[in-house]
Amino acid sequence: MVKKISAKKRLVPTYKEIQGLIRLLFGTYVKNCWIADVKELCGLSGGAPNRRQNPQQRKYPCPPELITYIVYIIQSHRAI
Repeated sequence: MVKKISAKKRLVPTYKEIQGLIRLLFGTYVKNCWIADVKELCGLSGGAPNRRQNPQQRKYPCPPELITYIVYIIQSHRAI
């Protein structure tokens, strides 16, 4: 399911890896936009996209109860 990746290539897991691990460990589904929201909160994104109408606000923010799941998976990959 999750490929072994050397630390030199990348530290941040892909969206599919995060979704798969959360489904496996916690039995719930997360949307890509929720993962992007948490990555932006953690400082792992390149910033707000140009197409966003309001740069300060997301259309679909991550629910607070799922933030801890996503952060746990990112931390387990030592990206934070």
